Amino acid sequence: MRGLAAGVRHQASRFGAAPAARYFAWRVADRLVGYMPYRGLVLSRPQPQGLDASTTTELPCREVALDELAAYTSDLSYDLSGRFLSEASAAGNRCFGAFAGGKLVSYAFHASAPTNVDSDFRFHFPEGWVYHFKAFTLPEWRGRKLHASLVRAALASVGTARGFRGLATLVVATNYPSLASFTRMGFKPAFRFAIVGKGDDRRVLALLDEIGERFSVETIAPGR
Repeated sequence: MRGLAAGVRHQASRFGAAPAARYFAWRVADRLVGYMPYRGLVLSRPQPQGLDASTTTELPCREVALDELAAYTSDLSYDLSGRFLSEASAAGNRCFGAFAGGKLVSYAFHASAPTNVDSDFRFHFPEGWVYHFKAFTLPEWRGRKLHASLVRAALASVGTARGFRGLATLVVATNYPSLASFTRMGFKPAFRFAIVGKGDDRRVLALLDEIGERFSVETIAPGR
């Protein structure tokens, strides 16, 4: 309970009483019955105002070949595994990274085909949308607008494809820093859902589409 109390105090100090109350309710519900609420956000403009040069870092950002990332799997701080990279390569995912002195300090992945949310559920999205996921920045480099730079670099590449409609992403609804970051970049709310239950009883609850697209989260069939 001490960890929960500290978390609530932290949320209240940064975001106010109402978000802190929602955070507390979520943590209690998740602990008791299993409850993970998500917000789906989209960025449908090829060159959003929130991603101009003044709001992004000057570190070089470029597409990173997935086999190039293998060198970082031995460093646990990067949260990359050989299995994840193998699956990402098989799915045709693309990665964009930011570098400082030749060292990778931030990255984000992009998928054009249905992609796993976790081991039990898969995110489906209409053709033309690109899923922006697994965005990560080393702790010592956070707060320097690297995420915005990665989104800008991705749009300069994947955003030029014929039929491109925009980026879509999933954020845990109580992850207020990430929600604020995406909002600053111009992402808009598009859908919401929750994964409820524990173990074999986990299921998707009430996906609400707010913009009339066919976003969905489906259970992964055994063996797939």
